[in-house]
Order: sequence, then C-alpha cells, then structure tokens
Amino acid sequence: MKDSLVTQIYNLTTSLSFELQPIINAENLEICDYEFLLRSKNNNSFPLKEFTLLTKNNESNLIFMAWLKKKLLVELRKTPTKTISINLDPQQLLYPSTKKFLQELASYQSQLIIEITEQIPLITEQNFVLDKFLPQLYKFGYKLAFDDLGSGQNTLELLLNDLIYFKRIKLSLLKFQQLDADLLAELLNFCQMLAKKEHLELVIEGIDCARKAELALNHGIFLQQGFWWRDLINNHQLNQLNNLDK
Repeated sequence: MKDSLVTQIYNLTTSLSFELQPIINAENLEICDYEFLLRSKNNNSFPLKEFTLLTKNNESNLIFMAWLKKKLLVELRKTPTKTISINLDPQQLLYPSTKKFLQELASYQSQLIIEITEQIPLITEQNFVLDKFLPQLYKFGYKLAFDDLGSGQNTLELLLNDLIYFKRIKLSLLKFQQLDADLLAELLNFCQMLAKKEHLELVIEGIDCARKAELALNHGIFLQQGFWWRDLINNHQLNQLNNLDK
C-alpha cells in the first residue's frame, strides 16, 4: 500500500469523529443501545465527501475500517454491556477489508448491530451483493438492521426478499417530511404492523421534537432515535417527560 494513500486517509480521519447517539425506549425512558455515527468535527454533520473517499476502494476502506475498529473497541471494552450499531454501505460489502473487519470483531458480535444502509452501490448488481453477503453476516452471528426503509435502495421489496436475515428495521421521519399528518400516521401504522407480524424490532429515527416522539409512541413504537432525545439525555432532562402522552 502506497505511503501517499495512508497519509491521505490519515489526514481525512483527523477531521472526523464518532458520535454515540442513543436509541431510547420511549415507554420507560431508558437507553436501549447506541448508533456509532461518523461526524465532521467542523459542523457535526455526516461527512459525505470524506466518507466517499474513505470507502471508494478496498485499499482506502482497509485503512478506514482499521480506524473504525480502534475507536469502536474503546467503547465496547469500556462498557461490555453496551450494544452499538455501526453502518455499512452495500458498496463496502464488496471489499475483503470489510469481511476482515467483521471477522476480527466476531468475538464482540453480541454487542454489535450491523446496519445495512440505503446507499446505492457503484455497481448495478446491488441485489446480488446483498444476497451474497447477508448470509455471511448472519453466519458471523451479527444482529442485522435494515436502515432507512423506503429510502435509496432499501425498498420494501428488498426487505421482504431478505426478511430472514434481519432482526430490526429503521424508518427515518426525516425522509418523509412531505407527508401530511394523516399519511404519516398511516405509514407508522403500516410499519408497526409489519414489524409485529414479522417479529422485527422497529426504530423510528429523526425524532427532533416532542410531537414526533408522541406520534410514534401513540402508534406503539417505543424505540426512537434523534437529536431531540440525544439533547435531552446530554442535558439530563429526561425527567421532564413525565407528561409525554402514552
């Protein structure tokens, strides 16, 4: 591996960090687990340009996954009871370096959830890629999550074709902001019915206000995630939710 590539990747990672975003059980106001989110140190947003460079091929992905592993192990060893979700783009599933990463962390599989993101790979045979790699991930013993249902390549059809491998589905309200209140309620109702019928956990992402938390809770959806919950926890304000409508 060229020294110039190592230096380039290292320089990219110095501008990045990871955020442990809590996933809350809104029924009992307890943290269920966390998602390990890549963030820019400049604006605390997802660094799409940098991430694309980090994962554009197996060589750069190898360095990125080694860095991710180092950061992740700190958290896993700090609190052995903590469960953490990490994101993998379908493009990364093509790389031997990703398989190596997952093999090396297999002893921590009880603490890890692998979220398959909605990003469309740079190749056209994305369904074939998932069909090839999902059994391997499943065999490693990892709990798999289907991220951002209804976005990108993560269609309902794709989920239904591969239901056997997934234990959790995630729906982001941020992707459906154009829906009016009635249609959004119907969407939540459908997702809750699907999760219940297929024995899947359902996590609602994009909770940025009390109204959305209450909406999900009123549809029987307890697992929630978003900036609103994160800020309440960071500011030690969960006790103010005694009146959250249930």
